[in-house]
Amino acid sequence: MATFLTGNDLNAQLENLFEYADDYIILISPYIKLHDRYASALKAKKDNPNLKITVVFGKNEDDFSKSMKQEDFNFFKDFPNIEIRYEKRLHAKYYANESAAILTSMNLYNFSQDNNIEAGVLTNKKEYWKALPVWTLWKMMPLDIFNGL
Repeated sequence: MATFLTGNDLNAQLENLFEYADDYIILISPYIKLHDRYASALKAKKDNPNLKITVVFGKNEDDFSKSMKQEDFNFFKDFPNIEIRYEKRLHAKYYANESAAILTSMNLYNFSQDNNIEAGVLTNKKEYWKALPVWTLWKMMPLDIFNGL
């Protein structure tokens, strides 16, 4: 069943999504500047070599730094099984692990978590697999930014 989330409930469920991930995490957000709580939850997963993390970000033409801070980019690069992609037209915000997904208005940006009025929908695995066209977004993105570094 889908659950409508706002405010602290949205923030808490997103944090739970990271904390309870064992197999994979998908982060799709035009802007990424990790809130300390999210960074801590993700950092606890660095020792899991089986955890696959996919990050898709972008919005600012070809200036990556306007969409993701260098500090966060470096943080993600330290994970053993990470894929980072940039798409300059990205506007979607979607976060998932192997058992749940959140489709939301909220960027993965600390200012958004603390100051904006945001909303999202939490679904369980059975429900979000019905929405697999989200993967077509990922397939459209040709640039794996590790290729350029």
